[in-house]
Amino acid sequence: MSAIAQELKRIAVEGADIALGYYRGAKLRSWLKDGRSVVSEADHAVQAHLCARLAAAFPGAALLAEEAGAGPIAGDMAEAEHLFTIDPIDGTSSFVAGLPGWCVTIGYLHRGVPEAGAIFSPVWDDFYLVEDGADGRAFYNGVELPPLTDPGPVDGFTSVVCDSRILSLLKTPFPGKIRSYGSSALHLALAARSTVGFAQSKPVHIWDLAAPMALAAKVGMAVQYVDGAPVVLKDLMPGTRAKRSIVAGHPDRLPEFRSYFSY
Repeated sequence: MSAIAQELKRIAVEGADIALGYYRGAKLRSWLKDGRSVVSEADHAVQAHLCARLAAAFPGAALLAEEAGAGPIAGDMAEAEHLFTIDPIDGTSSFVAGLPGWCVTIGYLHRGVPEAGAIFSPVWDDFYLVEDGADGRAFYNGVELPPLTDPGPVDGFTSVVCDSRILSLLKTPFPGKIRSYGSSALHLALAARSTVGFAQSKPVHIWDLAAPMALAAKVGMAVQYVDGAPVVLKDLMPGTRAKRSIVAGHPDRLPEFRSYFSY
């Protein structure tokens, strides 16, 4: 396993251990930040640790973390040779509510291209790890992930994981099963693992997408905007929110899935 992947695994586990110390705590402090999304003291504690560990492990690398003021944001993002993105708790609303759909996620971009990452859901005990390099592999709980399988036509057996905004996007009733767990990174990882047919998410930022897109590249999953345009992570630096929903799935079936949406 690559040195970067090994380090990301160690650091993500440490972050998850810190988060679990706050999880379902009766005195957990949380509040609304700009954009009306939820943040908690656990987000800040985990991010501070992740940023410090990454800065020590990869001196000179640029860091881009979600929570302003909770850790360093350093370097020229778009031109950085090595950039790490940090989402200390992706799915904070689920975390604060005591629900399991949250994860710690770290992405690695080499010259703007997502190449490695870690996505760890400690409550589900699900760990996705992506190696960097042309020969790098993707793993789920230590087992190499195979290429993405074609889920077949969209029908009553098709499952999609999404956020609540999917209801405002549908232009025709979706015939399959719709589920939402609260974490964009986990939703994309489930699609990359062929556990569900497709994933949809909005709003998203680079720290939501970097690790899942590295995973997608290894298994052959397409990640697009709902209108079919490709997702380019450089366009989301240094933290710009994507203006449209993103969808992910098998490239041969994604156009059919997108046809259910208006944009």
